[in-house]
Amino acid sequence: MKEIRIRLNTKHQQHAWAVRVWKEWADERNSKVPANEKVEPDICKVSDVELMHWLAKFVVEVRKKATKGECYPSNKLYQLCFALLRYLRNNGRPALNFFKDPNFKHFQDSMDAEMKRLIGQGVGANVKQAQAFSEADEDKLWTSKLLEDHTASVLLNTMVFLIGKKTLHFEVLQLNFLCFSLVHFKSSGLQHTWRGIVKKLCRDARIEGNFTNHSLRATMTTRGLLKGIPDKLIMEKTGHRDVRSLQQYQRPSIEYKVEMSKAFDQVGMMHTSLATTSTTNSECREVREKSEELELGSEVTEERR
Repeated sequence: MKEIRIRLNTKHQQHAWAVRVWKEWADERNSKVPANEKVEPDICKVSDVELMHWLAKFVVEVRKKATKGECYPSNKLYQLCFALLRYLRNNGRPALNFFKDPNFKHFQDSMDAEMKRLIGQGVGANVKQAQAFSEADEDKLWTSKLLEDHTASVLLNTMVFLIGKKTLHFEVLQLNFLCFSLVHFKSSGLQHTWRGIVKKLCRDARIEGNFTNHSLRATMTTRGLLKGIPDKLIMEKTGHRDVRSLQQYQRPSIEYKVEMSKAFDQVGMMHTSLATTSTTNSECREVREKSEELELGSEVTEERR
């Protein structure tokens, strides 16, 4: 298992989340089973032998508390177990690795089967994507004076927004501007939260949608694709290695959707026109046939006379 570099505060948050979910699952389970089938809510007190059994149960039975009965998506389930492992390693079991240890084969098989089931059922497939800013949204930020240079905070927001769009690597941007913000703004008592900077801008401008810091990356990538810039050039800027990853940013603009709608309307009108013409031709044939019958009938009548 590859250890991933994660910030210390993020690790602590994930540990707290995983331990809380384990305890909630244990408490819920213990309220429904006999005393001899109860699981220890404090995962640190669960021995390795017991862990082999209970982890396999955990991945199959655990559910979200906020939306009762809803399964965790496969990636969240993996993150949950990974956070539990990291927590146990930090609390006296540094050699533990239940993802690779053959003794935890039952857990590994259960985890694999559950993840396949979740993926097969499409659980978590509709993941919210960070929206790209339209030109109208961006104009609104400027006209609302949320992007300008009249205060230190607004200036910092503006630089983050503009450079974030150009570099497309927000993680690098955070590191580059962290020193700048500390030197130039901390002395004035200004506290700046990087994580929610774009969300706050959109909230203040009353721009609705799922906008996050990643929206800066999505904005320029989406605009580049819409303007026909070659994938290779965009990938050099974004750092994408697979063109399939780039395809998720192919999001048609509202203007493009309107044009498509108009095009479909024209096709519909064409079909209606053709259908009307066809109906008219059919009616004309019927009128001609009736006229011919009447004319033929009148000729026969005259001959009899």
